[in-house]
Amino acid sequence: MKTFIYTLTASALVLAIVPVHADDAACLDLAAQMQKLKIQLEALQARVQVLEQAPAKTQTGTVPSTASVATEAAAQLRREDAAVREGWKQVNRGLTQDQVKGLLGAPQRTFDLSGKLVWYYYYPADGSGSVMFDPAGRVVGFQAPPSAGFRLY
Repeated sequence: MKTFIYTLTASALVLAIVPVHADDAACLDLAAQMQKLKIQLEALQARVQVLEQAPAKTQTGTVPSTASVATEAAAQLRREDAAVREGWKQVNRGLTQDQVKGLLGAPQRTFDLSGKLVWYYYYPADGSGSVMFDPAGRVVGFQAPPSAGFRLY
């Protein structure tokens, strides 16, 4: 597990170092792959943090089993996934950037597309989604991740 995390960390560092040119499709593809690895690394780090924060002993004074700690970590991830799906269900045209951030959190990536700001989100278990804003900062379109019920507006 640590080897995998170290590999993802090294990959994320490469992403930060390699310059990407907009006209180079291979670099853009590499950047997208590296972004996915970075997000997977963050998800793994969150899981490790949950495991490390598990109490050393239960109320009965026994040390919890690895299976019970893993079960709790999985339950926490399910709760987070449910919150993500609920957030996407509330995204609609006309919302402000602050309202979207309140529902979905900060985007993993932002970019300009034909004069419109696009916020990009990627969830390892749920897929990706994006929200497009007009120059006034209001939602004019979005694509929810597949697990949130694919919606394209």
